Amino acid sequence: MKKLKLLSIAPLAALPISVMSATTENTNSQPKTKNLFEILRFNAQFEKQRASLTGLAAVLIEQTQEQQLTNIKELIEKYNAYFEEFCNKYITQDLYTKPDTVAWLSGHMSRYRFVLNALTRVLKIDDVLNNRMTNATTGEETEQPASAPVENESESVNIKEFKQDIDMKIKEEILDKTISDEAINAEKATNQDHKKQDAYEKVEDKIVTIIHTSLLELLKTTDNKLFDLDFFVDKLLEENEELKNILIKLENDRESLQTDLATAQKDKESLQTSLTNAENDKKSLQTSLTTAQNDKESLQTSLTNAQNELKDEQKNNLTLKWAMTFVSILGVFSLIFLLILLLLLLKRRKKVEDKD
Repeated sequence: MKKLKLLSIAPLAALPISVMSATTENTNSQPKTKNLFEILRFNAQFEKQRASLTGLAAVLIEQTQEQQLTNIKELIEKYNAYFEEFCNKYITQDLYTKPDTVAWLSGHMSRYRFVLNALTRVLKIDDVLNNRMTNATTGEETEQPASAPVENESESVNIKEFKQDIDMKIKEEILDKTISDEAINAEKATNQDHKKQDAYEKVEDKIVTIIHTSLLELLKTTDNKLFDLDFFVDKLLEENEELKNILIKLENDRESLQTDLATAQKDKESLQTSLTNAENDKKSLQTSLTTAQNDKESLQTSLTNAQNELKDEQKNNLTLKWAMTFVSILGVFSLIFLLILLLLLLKRRKKVEDKD
């Protein structure tokens, strides 16, 4: 367990100071240091690891506490290995691009101090030292946040000595005549790149040793919740609960979306049926329209025929009328002729009778 407590802080030391500064902004009763998983969210260098962490956290929801504890141990060791790889590569960045050896060493020392400053921010070293200095000056006790860990005087001294010791050791290494001479000679040996690399590697090894040794000493003398595995277990369980709630919400959203999708599918089928019916109605109306047009043409033809028949009948009636008129006139004249003839016969008969 002690080993795991030491390992658990290692990834935090590799974070940029801009990230670490975000963890000390809150001055309320909540702890100023965010948990590992919250910090990693803001660090692009750990993006891939964060993705795997999120995936692991989702898996841990369904596991027992014993399984969770085992996986968390493996996770911390994984991040510690990543930190070791980060430190080993950190100082070799742009290794042969600076001609000035002292400037090169100073630049890489600044990078290591950059990492150390980030570590001190996580450990709230600056706040502790400021509180102690204020207390020493004013003689008043500075109120500590309720949920923040309480550091004792020896811890504050250890941390302060650690900062001073690491800076002093780094400066000594930069000014160390043997290392400087080796590095400068390597710079001059432009045709002997392997010597230059060997010299730089010696510098790297000593610096890495200083950092790691001092860091381990600090961890051994510091009692902080950041080194407590149970703290990370609780935080991970909280994270799991949040993820579980998110998963539940997503599941509800998924079910809602599935319901909406099913409803939309039914609406689509209904609309498709309506469209098919409309198409059929259109075809039926088109057929009816064609039939009506044909009936119209047929009626038009019948009307034309009827009009022609009417005209013919009217002509026939007119001819018949004139014929009847002629017959009537002829009958009248015939009757008159017969009357005249009858009168003549009567008159002649009378004359005959008179003669007799």
